[in-house]
Amino acid sequence: MKRILPALFSVWITLFLLSGAAQAMELNLNVHTGEKYTMHIHEVFQMDMTVANRTIEVKSLSDLNLHMNVLGVDKDQNATIQFRFDSIQLADTVPGTELAYDSSLSTPSGPYHAILTNFIGKSFTAKIDRKGHILELHGVDAILNGIMDSQPGDEQQKQALKKTIAGELSDKALKSTLKNSLEYFPDKSIRNGDTWESKETSTKLAPTTTTNTKKLIGEQNGILRIEVSENTESTPDEGPTKLKLLNANGSGSLAVNKHTGLVQSGNEVVNIDGEMEINDPKKAEKIILPIKATGKATWEFTKL
Repeated sequence: MKRILPALFSVWITLFLLSGAAQAMELNLNVHTGEKYTMHIHEVFQMDMTVANRTIEVKSLSDLNLHMNVLGVDKDQNATIQFRFDSIQLADTVPGTELAYDSSLSTPSGPYHAILTNFIGKSFTAKIDRKGHILELHGVDAILNGIMDSQPGDEQQKQALKKTIAGELSDKALKSTLKNSLEYFPDKSIRNGDTWESKETSTKLAPTTTTNTKKLIGEQNGILRIEVSENTESTPDEGPTKLKLLNANGSGSLAVNKHTGLVQSGNEVVNIDGEMEINDPKKAEKIILPIKATGKATWEFTKL
C-alpha cells in the first residue's frame, strides 16, 4: 500500500496536468495564401449636445463590405491581405444638413456620390501579424487622392469634402477600423474563464485611454464565445474648449472561429456621458454643454 499510493498520486497528477494542457489553447490569426473571405462592418454613432436648453443631434453611419484575398503569409505568420471595396454606405447628419451615400441603391445621389462610387471595386493592402496587429496599410489615400484630383469644382470645397470622407475612408481610418475588428488576440494560452486586457489611446472625441477586457466563456463546434467589456478614462483638452468624458463604458461579445482566428460575429455598444467646457476670453463665465453619445458596432468575417 505504501508503494501503491505514491504511484496512484503520481498518475493522478500526470493526468491532471495533461488534462489542463489539453484545455489550454493558443488563439492566433491563422489564414493561408489563396484563401478568400468577406468582411462586413456596420457602425452607428449618435451624439446629443444640449445648447441653451435645445438638444442638437449628430449622427454618423458607416457600413462596409470588403472582399479579402490572402496574398501571402511569411515565415513569421504575417499575412499580406488585399481588401476590395464591394459596397459602401456612409451617412453624416447634423442639424440642417445630411450627407449620405449607399452604393446598393440603383441611382445613388448627393455630394458623396461622385466620389464614393469610384471606391467600389478598388483595393488596398494590409500586412497583419498573427496577433491581429496592423503592421502596414496602404492604398486608401491613393484612391481618395486620385478621385479628388479628377473632380471639378472649387478647390476649397473639394478639400472640405475630402477631409470629411477621409474620416471614414483613408489609410488612417481603415487602419483604425481593422485594428478594432482584429486586435482581440491574447498574448498567451487561454482556458475557459481566462481574461486578458489591452489598452489603447485615442484623440478622436477627446484624449482618452481605453481598457478593453475580454473573457473566454466557452467553446461550441469550434467557435469560441468571448465576452467584451471596456472602460474609458479621459484627460481634458487644453485651450479655450475642453471636452471632458465623465463616464464611458461598453460591452459586447465575440464568436471567434478558433481555427482561423477570425470573428464569425461580433457586436459592441458604448455609452458616453460627458460635457464640453467653453471658456470665452471676453466673459468671466464658463459655458458647460452636456453631451451624451452612443456607439454601436457589428462585424463579421465569412470564408468563401
